[in-house]
Amino acid sequence: MHQDDRHLVVSGVLTPSMLVTLRRGEPVLDPAENRLMLLPSELIKISGVNGLNECRFFQARKNLCAIYEHRPLECRALKCWDTAEITALFLRDLLSRTELMPSGSMVWKLVEKYEAAFPVRLIRDLCLASSSGSKEAAIELEELRDHDSSFRQQASGLLGLPSEDMNFFLGRPVSEVTELFFLSQPDDLAKK
Repeated sequence: MHQDDRHLVVSGVLTPSMLVTLRRGEPVLDPAENRLMLLPSELIKISGVNGLNECRFFQARKNLCAIYEHRPLECRALKCWDTAEITALFLRDLLSRTELMPSGSMVWKLVEKYEAAFPVRLIRDLCLASSSGSKEAAIELEELRDHDSSFRQQASGLLGLPSEDMNFFLGRPVSEVTELFFLSQPDDLAKK
């Protein structure tokens, strides 16, 4: 999601349950180089269907987009025959949670608490140590996954929000982020 897409979230065309936040430092696929890289900044994207990258708005039977008139910038830029426009948008003018949530609000305080308890750098460091054979790191990583799951359930109840909204507010669960770190090359993990 880009700055140009902010109105889609504010107007309710895209709701938190349709979005996922990828936090700074998480591994993502660099489409230009077709390899995992660490995100230089936070980004928000439309979540896929059933854990896949399949677009949630694509109606296969009708071969239509359910939000065509209100589709985000990258969807408007996507042209299969010429990828230059969409490639040029990669990591530019990104929309972040700070532009969508009031600072000082209860939900923002919860986001800050989550960021302090589950920093991406800690997850990455534990994955590196665990990959190098550290049993202590593997145990700590498992405890962090369990704590994350508990935190999300409590946050959902505290805010009165559906659990599927937590991927937008808090980002991807530690369990998903660790899977991606383990798929990364050790040199990619050690950067930054």
